[in-house]
Amino acid sequence: MSQENRENSVLFSLRELRDIEQNRIQDEEAARTQAAEAERMRIEAERRRVEEERLRQEEEQRRQLEEVERQRREEQFRLEEAERRARVEAEAALEQQRLEQEMALRRQEISKKRPTWLLGVVGVLVVGVIGGGYWGYQTYQERQQIAAAKVAAERESEELRQQQLALEAEIAELSQKIEEAQAKVAAATTDEAREAARKELDDLRVEAKRKRDARKRNARKRGGSGGGDSKAGGGNGRKIQISEKCRQNPLDC
Repeated sequence: MSQENRENSVLFSLRELRDIEQNRIQDEEAARTQAAEAERMRIEAERRRVEEERLRQEEEQRRQLEEVERQRREEQFRLEEAERRARVEAEAALEQQRLEQEMALRRQEISKKRPTWLLGVVGVLVVGVIGGGYWGYQTYQERQQIAAAKVAAERESEELRQQQLALEAEIAELSQKIEEAQAKVAAATTDEAREAARKELDDLRVEAKRKRDARKRNARKRGGSGGGDSKAGGGNGRKIQISEKCRQNPLDC
């Protein structure tokens, strides 16, 4: 083999080695790029997961606080109502005792004098006491009904508000899922993956529309609730005139 052929063979081998080294470097660079992209996607997914978990925990804490506050209000109302009932019963007992004492004194006076006109007076007083007691009982019952109606309206309004908050959270979550599904459609590399991503996107859009419709219905319910206090306690066929003060706070009536 001539000197020139040997030199050509060495040069060819060097070129092959250089090409192999360049291919190796390119493969390593591509592998590093892919690994970096995979790590970035993993970090982003973990960040979204942590953020979603934080939002869920905050929502749960908020719901727990609202539930505690609602129970506190109901307990306070029950205590105030029990105190009012006890006060009314005590006043009624004192009034009854006073009336019995007056009646006893009048009976003693009648037994001494026996005037006929006092019998009529006593009869009128008895009728007046009975009528006043009946009227007072009816008034108390009406107040109780008004207070119960107000509590029921507040409870219904609170339930609707809780439902509205839950729907808002679900809609926000669905919006984020829709954005992720749209990204999947754009990033799909095969027809099968693209079709699956589109189906997921359509399902999420249908679910989001259903939640938004439910939110609208719930908002209409909230707008139409809370106006029935003036009709509470109307089962006796009489129209009850309720002052503005009673509407604002039945316990002060």
